[in-house]
Amino acid sequence: MAEKLKFYFKQIAGIREPKEVDEDVDARILGNFLHKVMERFYRDISAKKKSKQVEQGDFEGSEATVNKLIDEMFIENFRLNPDEKVDYEGQRLIVREIVKRFATKILQQDKARAPFVMEAVEAQGLLYNLKIDHAPGYVVIGGMIDRIDRKENELRIIDYKTGRDKLEFESLDSLFERNLNRNKAAFQTFLYALLYKANNPTLGMTVLPGLINRD
Repeated sequence: MAEKLKFYFKQIAGIREPKEVDEDVDARILGNFLHKVMERFYRDISAKKKSKQVEQGDFEGSEATVNKLIDEMFIENFRLNPDEKVDYEGQRLIVREIVKRFATKILQQDKARAPFVMEAVEAQGLLYNLKIDHAPGYVVIGGMIDRIDRKENELRIIDYKTGRDKLEFESLDSLFERNLNRNKAAFQTFLYALLYKANNPTLGMTVLPGLINRD
């Protein structure tokens, strides 16, 4: 039945499938690809070793692994034939190169830092009840942390930014100012650190919020 409908839409109704579905790729899609590649890279390591410990040897063959994971992202998001090689042209090629370079940069830094423990990737379900002064009730704050890793007595709360977000800010007070110069990316990462500490009150470790961007 599906083939008959496909024949009708294409041959009789004249409705053609777009040759390039990639024209809708935007910053959101780019960020989603990177997050999924990094998430699967580390979850595969954890599943294979049955351990959260990451060693330098785990990065052997990482370039081929990243290429494979990027292929998976295109196949899943654009419903490509998994039995065929992904054709990288035009915007597809641009997206692949940006994600590949960014993922490679992150993995190079991680390899140099290893060994460490990857506590979580794409951590969800972190909520915090924020009490507002002179107001009844409270506000529920939540978020998804890109990655949480630990080395010795330091625990890092990391947020990936596929844009060119600034890493600098004048002061903590400046993060709460309502103007165009406010560093929203830094504010978001500090917020994630607050969420994690609030959900782990007996942590007993130094929490380091951080950003990793494309530059």
